Amino acid sequence: MKRQKTRKKKGKFLRTILIISALLLTASIFLYQNGRIAGQWHSPNLEQIARQKIQEELNKQVEGLGTELDLTTLLKQQQVILEVKDDRATLKLTATLDKEALLASIGISADSFLAETLTATLEQAMTTTLQNQGIHYDSAKGTLSTTLFEGQLNPLFHIITIETITTAPWTGLETTGLKEGSVIPYWRSGSTISFAGNHDYRFNKLP
Repeated sequence: MKRQKTRKKKGKFLRTILIISALLLTASIFLYQNGRIAGQWHSPNLEQIARQKIQEELNKQVEGLGTELDLTTLLKQQQVILEVKDDRATLKLTATLDKEALLASIGISADSFLAETLTATLEQAMTTTLQNQGIHYDSAKGTLSTTLFEGQLNPLFHIITIETITTAPWTGLETTGLKEGSVIPYWRSGSTISFAGNHDYRFNKLP
């Protein structure tokens, strides 16, 4: 009789353990799958911050020319992209410079005899400014690009561990306290990723 009761208790205990284990396994699978964010994601609010900060620095460089440059018309296809592949996360800024709009901003048409000289002068100012901010400018293609940070992604615990990060002030990243070795918690909700921390950066999935 006692043995039967003991066996029943053991059976209930084992069933409870199995149920708990199954629930934990299911939860782990859900967290892991939800934490996998392979692909490309863009952040509109980071794009706006980058545009504003770069413009401030650029206008300092061209103030001697008696003009101000409006990056909202000069930069096309500007995006801050979070690219995740093989659990590697890279945050990049890319944009294309509209050279005709650059000339028009100072009242020069593209076919003017001054166009080539002024374009070279303005591009040199841009190249200097952008390089000082850690941004590569390809004058032949008219493209800007920089890597803001790179890190290792852990889809189970929903974190990105930063391995390299830019210290350029215009990014605003220095105000978050992020540095090499910092851990960024993130959460995915459908086609949106949110970074936890001092700033609530949101990323939308690109097709």
